[in-house]
Amino acid sequence: MILKQELSNIIQLSHNELALLKEEDLNLELLNKLEADRFEQIKTLFESVDSNELANEVDLLNEIKILDQQLASHVAERKNLIKNELLGFRNKNKVSKAYKNV
Repeated sequence: MILKQELSNIIQLSHNELALLKEEDLNLELLNKLEADRFEQIKTLFESVDSNELANEVDLLNEIKILDQQLASHVAERKNLIKNELLGFRNKNKVSKAYKNV
């Protein structure tokens, strides 16, 4: 029963992280805290629980795997959005400098 609760906690942290990533104004401090907490819980779980016991919770482990994939996808999307915004800003600065030099 404790294992199910620990897995459920990891799943809830994953959902919280996904919700945060979907917000327009990303709170990086909170995101970092959630990810650190989630990482520590996963690490502790796999270090302390026997693999045979984990094998009994395949459904919950698969849910965590799917959430990991979604988190990775959302992080990549946010990274690309920020990269494109920065490139757009940089190009605006080049245009401004070009006008000043004319």
